[in-house]
Amino acid sequence: MLIPYVGMSFARSIFLVKNFLEDFPKELIEAAKIDGCSPIKTLQHVVLPNATSPIFAVGVLQFLWSWNALLLPMLYLRSMVPLPVLLTKVSGTYEMNWDLRSVAAIVTTIVPLIVFVVFQRQFAAGSQTRTGAKE
Repeated sequence: MLIPYVGMSFARSIFLVKNFLEDFPKELIEAAKIDGCSPIKTLQHVVLPNATSPIFAVGVLQFLWSWNALLLPMLYLRSMVPLPVLLTKVSGTYEMNWDLRSVAAIVTTIVPLIVFVVFQRQFAAGSQTRTGAKE
């Protein structure tokens, strides 16, 4: 299941990070060259610390897109299905089972909520400034 998800979302991820890096200040890279940094050191010490926001955004979006996917897991997995697929299986065909559906919806929603709460600091820190300094 991992290979189709990576293949379908690779272009979106590259597009998001590419758009961020196009607006990256060239002065920071030039200052690193003047200070004697190699291209690898410039990437490691200047670009990556300032690009944590889009990298975490891609990570969280990838997680949410794969978490909410139903088609491929329902088609290919029989035994170890993810929670959103179990949520669709809980809802009965002829009987609605509102109590089971509500519990399954709450349990299914908890994991993405925890992921967002853990990584929300990265979004706020990345939108504040791009000075070239580490956090």
